[in-house]
Amino acid sequence: MTRPVNATERLALRQAFIPKDYSPYLEHENSSALYVRDYTFPTGSTKYYAIAFWGTSAKPLWHHSFKTIEQRDRMIGEFRDRVNHSVEYKAKQKASELAGVCTLKVGDIVNTSWGYDQTNVDFFVVTRVSAKMVWVRPIASDYEATGHMCGRAWPVVPVRMVGEETKHVCRGSSFSIDGHGASLTTGDKYTSSYA
Repeated sequence: MTRPVNATERLALRQAFIPKDYSPYLEHENSSALYVRDYTFPTGSTKYYAIAFWGTSAKPLWHHSFKTIEQRDRMIGEFRDRVNHSVEYKAKQKASELAGVCTLKVGDIVNTSWGYDQTNVDFFVVTRVSAKMVWVRPIASDYEATGHMCGRAWPVVPVRMVGEETKHVCRGSSFSIDGHGASLTTGDKYTSSYA
């Protein structure tokens, strides 16, 4: 199978990851989506399932079962909040980019997230800023497994630099590191090693 090259192809591939008996629960304007299913076993106990997709990704961000509907509702709420925050952040970032001035500050933590069959996350600290440029250094991160070959990563506190400073062109809070888009870190990040 060839790698999907655009959002339309990724969204078409997404259908293969959605179990047939799941119902749509949330479909966001940025193409993030969530599907759910309740299953009652012959013993009378019920399990609650949910599968979430971030943006236009073909593969699920997560797919979990829950013992109670409250547990599932809590995770759905967290997912909805993250999607809304991301959309609001990107709108502000776009406005800053149009202004053309770097809005990052010394001490800000940024990250890149990249990969196709897996999700790699690298963290950096902003060390210097000018109107159009930003300087960053890579920093150490911690990791916690949350499933099979996947987990959450976050920067070590206090910040511990682990590499040399590099300089990048910056518009608003947008710039790239080694060809990967960098964004302001707002919390822990999903990472996986499926490859």
